[in-house]
Amino acid sequence: MFNHDKPYAKDGTVWAKQESAWGFVGSVVNLSCEAIAEPVPRFEWNQPIKNHGKIFNDTNYVSVMQVNITSEKVFGKYTCKVVNKHGSLIKVITLEAGEQPQPPDSVLQQAENSDLVDIKIVPPSNSTGLMAATGFIVQYRRVDLTKPHGNTWKERYFNISSGMYLFVEVW
Repeated sequence: MFNHDKPYAKDGTVWAKQESAWGFVGSVVNLSCEAIAEPVPRFEWNQPIKNHGKIFNDTNYVSVMQVNITSEKVFGKYTCKVVNKHGSLIKVITLEAGEQPQPPDSVLQQAENSDLVDIKIVPPSNSTGLMAATGFIVQYRRVDLTKPHGNTWKERYFNISSGMYLFVEVW
């Protein structure tokens, strides 16, 4: 026999009445809503500007609203309602205006050998506040002149708090 449950938070926590998210004009923000229920729930989103965000349902239990922030009018309350025949669960996310994080002050290649590159990343010196950078994604690929389009890009996350150096394995 199947369990029949009203929707509840996927991680088992109680959803806060309201959450905050930040973005800036010109950025894209993903607002997520994760819940479990049996039978499978339906996700419904309400937004300040109708049909502005794109909705992606990754699985039966995860829905993401992708908001392309084109103007100040996009900021406001986004509501995710998770529903099945046994009940509902509501999550309110307030999208607030923030500032664009600053890029690193400098990125320098310190050393390299046949299979490793040592990169020094100097975080921005004037980065503070809620939207201060906490890390950077470094994308890289090995260049093979015999296959100029055959190499795939790789990426590695650099956490600012872990130091100034990133070691990238080339192969």
